[in-house]
Amino acid sequence: MITKNNMKYLISLIFFFFQYPVFAENIEVLDLETARIYDPGVIDAITSVFDANLWKGTSTSTAVDLINKIPTTTSSKVGGKLIRATILAGGMPPEGERKKYVSARLRYVMKMQDNDALKTLMKGYSDYVHLPKNRVEYALGSDDIESACDISDNLGNNRSLPYWIKIRVFCNISRDELAAAELAVELLQSMGHEDRLFYEFIDFFLGNSDEIPKITNNIDPLVNAMQSKAINFDTQALITEAKNNKLGLKDKVDLINRLPNQIKYDQIEELLINGIVNDRNIQFKRIPTYNPELLINDSFDKGSSEKLDTIENEDLFSAKILATILNKADTHLSFSLIVKALETHLDNVTSDQIEIPDINIFVRASLERKDYTLLRELYEKLPNGNQKTKIRLIMAILDNTYLFDSFLTNLEASFPNIELQYFLSDRDLFILSSLRVSSSLPFLKAMEGKDEGFGFTVKAGDMLLLKTTLRHSSVAETALRAAIILENSPLNDSSIYNIIDVLISAGLTEFAKDIAIEDFARRL
Repeated sequence: MITKNNMKYLISLIFFFFQYPVFAENIEVLDLETARIYDPGVIDAITSVFDANLWKGTSTSTAVDLINKIPTTTSSKVGGKLIRATILAGGMPPEGERKKYVSARLRYVMKMQDNDALKTLMKGYSDYVHLPKNRVEYALGSDDIESACDISDNLGNNRSLPYWIKIRVFCNISRDELAAAELAVELLQSMGHEDRLFYEFIDFFLGNSDEIPKITNNIDPLVNAMQSKAINFDTQALITEAKNNKLGLKDKVDLINRLPNQIKYDQIEELLINGIVNDRNIQFKRIPTYNPELLINDSFDKGSSEKLDTIENEDLFSAKILATILNKADTHLSFSLIVKALETHLDNVTSDQIEIPDINIFVRASLERKDYTLLRELYEKLPNGNQKTKIRLIMAILDNTYLFDSFLTNLEASFPNIELQYFLSDRDLFILSSLRVSSSLPFLKAMEGKDEGFGFTVKAGDMLLLKTTLRHSSVAETALRAAIILENSPLNDSSIYNIIDVLISAGLTEFAKDIAIEDFARRL
């Protein structure tokens, strides 16, 4: 409560400051710090591993160079996850000209064909995408051809430039306005405009060529959009042809293996069902029609092969059939895709239905689906041996309390002596050491004199760069350099030790664990 005396004092104080401004002159007014630039990100379980300073110590030129080097399609699943985490994580940009980094980042996301991620980033980069050309390119990159064509249609200036004529040609083709496309192409040619790839794609779309032009590592959004459209067109034709031809299951899986980036989940399931039915029809037709018992056991009427088409899909995907499919699709791209497409069918498989020779492929499918219940059941089903030990290692890495508490504390205490002696390889020990699993000195001495083992040896210069980057605390650069190295798989024992060790030191522990799990699973 302000009293009369307090009020008088306050008024006197204000009057004093106005009378004697020297006090005001001694008050320092600091300039406000310029707001730090913060790049937008796509937050998910993977990208959230980075903090805001992910590009600390990395220049824009280095970041752009690395982004241009990383592959769009990766042979290493962990490498792919590292790339996604880095490219889509929000935070402080690299040091230098931001525009070049933004451009390289957005163009790479285009090549990833992650439309939702691209749209999210574009909203955060609104200052960079306001020009019509930028808006068209990012629309093409996110497979939003309709929006790209709307921007082109409403363009006021520069419509006669070759770039915009080519956009209109592509829009004409997308709308099946082939006559208009041909006229626009003639206009381009009369202007003397040269663009070999563009004209080759147009020839394909107009039916003048049967071959899709081959391109490698192209970053032109229009060319990428034309390639995507051409491949999708060709994919549909291939799928239709494959369904009409009475090809068996293995041929259908081969086709899926060739189309990992274009084919959709429902198309995969449809093709696989078609292949199984074809195989069953062939087998059925070979059954002598005079043996009714065989026909009854197969649940089909005598002499009928068409009845197979009416069987429930779930009944077609036995554990053995699923194992055949997954083994045939044993590349990371198509394997992951097929596992996802057959998720419902895999849900219906129990450990009792899985034969011992098929356990390793179902272990990999379980890891892909994070079905750790089935993983444990398969572990318990196996006799002591290499397979069981590897699954034991995998489960321990997933959760070191899952089977035994002391795994990350003491190796010898965690394993029976027979497993240590007979079922743990040198490579296993390299990987476990990189994961910081403790072992006694006498036990480690057994590794004395061991060589680098079989596999790809990381070049000394690449490893030096990786470790130097780590020391400079540039987590994003470390992640991308590690991802590039992981393309050369399988790495030898020494190299995989170093990669895992670096990633753990960089705080990317979950990725390091994934490398170990992937390696153990491959060697079941």
